[in-house]
Amino acid sequence: MKRIKTSYVKRIVLSTILSCSLGSIAYAESPTALQGVKLGFGADMGLGITAQMGKFNGFFGNDGIAVDYIVVKKKLGKKPSATPVHWYAGAGGFGEWKGGAGVRAPVGIEISFAERLDAYVQVIPEFKIIDGAKFGLGGGLGVRYQF
Repeated sequence: MKRIKTSYVKRIVLSTILSCSLGSIAYAESPTALQGVKLGFGADMGLGITAQMGKFNGFFGNDGIAVDYIVVKKKLGKKPSATPVHWYAGAGGFGEWKGGAGVRAPVGIEISFAERLDAYVQVIPEFKIIDGAKFGLGGGLGVRYQF
């Protein structure tokens, strides 16, 4: 049996993550392409740009790229609030510019603190598959503007 080179697997994983992020851009079904899209800055895979399109969260940073699908998102508390707070859980993947890649499961809180502005903070259990299998715990935070 022939051994698969890790460079090929890395390219496949990074291509898949990039395809998912570009595919989520095509998700917009509104009259304007950016309606409902959130863009901002944050820290996750280093410092970088964060985006949310529908149920997809993406991050493009100086250490790599990550794309997550939000599986569940619920409002915290039962009373209506001037500052809506939601918790969420998702599943996704990440690719590092140095060559590592893996899967992750972010769990976080999102706070809408002004019209069209929100902030989030999340804890991210990760399992690195390529370039040495290992578990890790990461985190992320950011601020986004909704178009």
